[in-house]
Amino acid sequence: MPAPVSFTLQLQCQTVLTALSLKELVILLSGKECPVIADRKVVSLYPDLFVSDSERLLMLPAGEHYKNNSAVSRIHRFLLQCRTARNTEVIVLGGGTVTDTAAYAVSTFKRGCRLTLVPTTLLGMVDAAVGGKTAINSNGIRNLIGTFYPADRIIIIPDFLRTLSHKELLNGLVEMLKLRCIKRDLPDPVSILTDRNDQDLILSYASSKLEICARDPLDRKERRLLNLGHTFAHVLESIPGNGFSHGEAVAWGVAVAARLSCKLGLIDSNALEQIIEPFQKCGFELTLSPLIREAYLAAFPQLAVQDKKAVHQDLTLILFTAPHQVKAVDSIALDTVLPMLQI
Repeated sequence: MPAPVSFTLQLQCQTVLTALSLKELVILLSGKECPVIADRKVVSLYPDLFVSDSERLLMLPAGEHYKNNSAVSRIHRFLLQCRTARNTEVIVLGGGTVTDTAAYAVSTFKRGCRLTLVPTTLLGMVDAAVGGKTAINSNGIRNLIGTFYPADRIIIIPDFLRTLSHKELLNGLVEMLKLRCIKRDLPDPVSILTDRNDQDLILSYASSKLEICARDPLDRKERRLLNLGHTFAHVLESIPGNGFSHGEAVAWGVAVAARLSCKLGLIDSNALEQIIEPFQKCGFELTLSPLIREAYLAAFPQLAVQDKKAVHQDLTLILFTAPHQVKAVDSIALDTVLPMLQI
């Protein structure tokens, strides 16, 4: 009998990261006849970017509750209407929920078209649009359904941050602070609160994440570290009426990871204070109300094991070994973690 044949398919992350001005984006969009998918709010704020009656423009609402199969089907119909081919460039403008959903739809239409992402929030610029993860929510679980599909291009336009609310700006800042917990050499990102046009700062964080993703595109090794705080945050975000934005939940999740690291003896109390201090200085709430705490403890056993990095009933957690050093700790029993949570 012939020997079995096997092969390895390695996804290559060859995204080109560039920065443009709004004027340059106007020229780019006006010179193309490709499908454009945009956050409805972005269209209302920047109408000069778009041709409002264009059959090649699809406007989508933003928000976690719109990241679903219904939205994906709508995008697929739109791409079909535009006669989109696999070599057609599809341009997506919006925040993280819109780019997540649209990129997933593009990645599954005819097994993938050319994709250009134009994130319009700080969270999108430094995190959500970078690295090729696409996703929608399902069965009450965030990002349960998705693909790895790196964009051909990511275009960073700091001008969009002028109309971003302070709360939305903080959502992006949290992801920058989180990345700095992993990579010490990154500059302090807090200055983005006073200088929203700091293109170099934004690009330094976006390119740093992109480098990690390029080395580990399928999230098997180094890239897992970017999940710092997210296992805990995603459970919190799944609780109805939690009142936390994504950034606030991640800030709290990083604090939980730090406290758990201290309880496990991986860091001391001085290191713990160094880790949570930047989040406290930015005003993030790192404790839960009694009502949310009770709901969290009840929900955690069921939702935590649905985490994409969990194995059977055991968790993989990203924990601290120093203020700017983390590691993935595999096979942590749920029964070990639950009593130790300081929330």
